[in-house]
Amino acid sequence: MTRAEINVFFQSAYPNLKEIFNTTVLREINIARQQDFHCVLLSGSYVDLLRIVARDLGIDTVIGAKLAFRDGIFDHRGDIPFINGKKKVALLQESFTGKIVNWDGSKCFADSVADIELMKLVGEPVAVNPDPGLLSYALDNQWKIVG
Repeated sequence: MTRAEINVFFQSAYPNLKEIFNTTVLREINIARQQDFHCVLLSGSYVDLLRIVARDLGIDTVIGAKLAFRDGIFDHRGDIPFINGKKKVALLQESFTGKIVNWDGSKCFADSVADIELMKLVGEPVAVNPDPGLLSYALDNQWKIVG
């Protein structure tokens, strides 16, 4: 598929994806936007899809995995980076190099134990439908937990 074809696919899949978004997180995003927070969508998912989500939700910055293309066609053998927890921290910090960021005044919403290092960067980590590892860590550290 070409990038344009993949984008058409993502656009057509998005309405179904949107139906399963966590309403608590959507409310928090709206509150953060009203309070002039700079909102970041950071995920291991494909940046092409994340841009569609961000545009719809009014999110300012998108960080995700980039699809590999060769001669304008998706190359499944290409280097598609796996974005784990440590990589997320590095990508986030890289995206804001040279900018003043109030990390203590920031929030992070995550659902996986793999995101603990990312969540530890901010003053208000929030575990959303956390996997067992994150749930345990969040409870031990008195982090906010939402369903």
